[in-house]
Amino acid sequence: MKVKKSSYTVTVAGGDDQQAEQGEDFAEALQARVVRSGATAPAGTEVEFRVEDDSDDAPRFEGGEQVVRVRTDDSGKATAPTLTAGEGTGTYTVAASVGDAMTQFAVEVVAGDGPSASPSPTADPSASADPSPSPSTTTGTTGGTGSSTTGGTSTDLDSGSLASTGAGGIGLLLAAAAALATVGFAAFRLAPRLRPGSRDGS
Repeated sequence: MKVKKSSYTVTVAGGDDQQAEQGEDFAEALQARVVRSGATAPAGTEVEFRVEDDSDDAPRFEGGEQVVRVRTDDSGKATAPTLTAGEGTGTYTVAASVGDAMTQFAVEVVAGDGPSASPSPTADPSASADPSPSPSTTTGTTGGTGSSTTGGTSTDLDSGSLASTGAGGIGLLLAAAAALATVGFAAFRLAPRLRPGSRDGS
């Protein structure tokens, strides 16, 4: 049995042996060069890129595709879409093929650092805590009944009693004045009588 040799040759043109963190894009696109019968393959030659791992956490091309097909340019190069690392870590193989001709790329997924913790906000040294509210002193108003409240203590002031006390004091003063006036008047009346008596006695 004679095995037919492929007229195509596929080689790596770029993107081999690179790393990416979990969930990140590989920085360099995978490129394959295609040669046909010793010469650059005609532009538009279809090249298949396949991730050789069908697990859900393996790297994938745009749109989550495991297999993509692209065409060569005038230089015989085919450039694959962006390859994105999955959650799985380790080395993965991506094959580029045209017919029976094939080449392979090795890409590695490494563990990411994870989300970085946001630095805690630094307290502003110039900002001072709000002072505790000082207990308020409530000064009440005197109502019609004369009730006065100061600092939460109520003292009933009877305006009538105050008035009575004032009137009584004034009355006492007037009575004392009247008594003094009476004594003075009596002394005045008695004085003339005493004087003649003293003369008779002499």
